[in-house]
Amino acid sequence: MFIPPSYRENDIETLVAFMKKYHFATIVSFDGTIPLATHLPFLVEHEHEQAKITLVSHMALANPQWRTFAEQDVLVMFRGPHAYISPQYYESRYGVPTWNYAAVHVYGKPVIYSQAEDVAQTLLQTIRTFEPAYEKHFDAIPQDYTEKLKQELVAFEIQVTKIEGAFKLSQDKPLPIRQRVADALAQSPDTVVAELGNMMQRELPKAESGEEQ
Repeated sequence: MFIPPSYRENDIETLVAFMKKYHFATIVSFDGTIPLATHLPFLVEHEHEQAKITLVSHMALANPQWRTFAEQDVLVMFRGPHAYISPQYYESRYGVPTWNYAAVHVYGKPVIYSQAEDVAQTLLQTIRTFEPAYEKHFDAIPQDYTEKLKQELVAFEIQVTKIEGAFKLSQDKPLPIRQRVADALAQSPDTVVAELGNMMQRELPKAESGEEQ
């Protein structure tokens, strides 16, 4: 991913927190002819002592993409809030519109879980992450149904070998303009736009203290 230096985010804790928050991501691989992509929820595991990041997910057995996993690294793209930035926020009459956004790209080689119980464990882990209260209902599902479900899914994990973060938050603009943009976006009735504005506001103290890279 092309990332101008002022937009690059290198802090691992920040990137992991971002992936956990915006966990519905896109996995991209290549079948030798065309790129393949699937939109999936990912579980993000971070082992601090070993500095290891692992992504866990599952897809339908009928999806041909998983068959490409053994031959290559894949790209997983996590996208956060984004918004159009009008030149009306700038002091110069020569300003041009742009788009602010936040995204994290990770790379690694998927490993397919070969046992049916591993698929079941992935489903259970997904439920515990996104809806813990449903676990007791999942446990009560008839075994013949869950066995059939295991046979229709492919679970896998990805050991992350490379991670890139692009947080384009008007870092190329003077602080007063950044504040103006952040405040305007934060007041938007569009929740995605407002979320980006709030993200920009949280980043402003770093700029004021000179902590930005």
